[in-house]
Amino acid sequence: MAASRTLSLDEVNETNRPVAGPVGELPDTVDAAIIGAGPVGLMAANLLGAEGISALIIEQNALTSDQPKAVIVDDEHMRLIDRMGLMEAARAHLTATYFGIHFYFRLVSSL
Repeated sequence: MAASRTLSLDEVNETNRPVAGPVGELPDTVDAAIIGAGPVGLMAANLLGAEGISALIIEQNALTSDQPKAVIVDDEHMRLIDRMGLMEAARAHLTATYFGIHFYFRLVSSL
C-alpha cells in the first residue's frame, strides 16, 4: 500500500507533540493487565479484546511521548492492523517519511 503523501521533516516534527490520554475508572477485575501503552501494549489490548478477554492498560506517563516509538511499520505490522479491522481508520494517517539518522550535538567541554 502506498502512503498518502510524503511529509517534510518540519511536518513530522509538528505532529510529534505530547497529548494527554484518556483516564478511566478501574474495573473490579480484569483477565489481563498490560504494562505500557506503547504500540505493542495497545495492539495487545486490541487483540485480547477481539477474543473477548478483558484487559487493563497501565501506563506511567500522563502524556504521550514526543519521541518516536514504532519508527518502522513493516508488512507484518500492516497485516496485523488489517486483521484487527483498523486499516481503513489508519489509512488516512499513513505517510512516507525519509528515513535518516539525526545527530544532536552539544559541547560538553573544550581544551
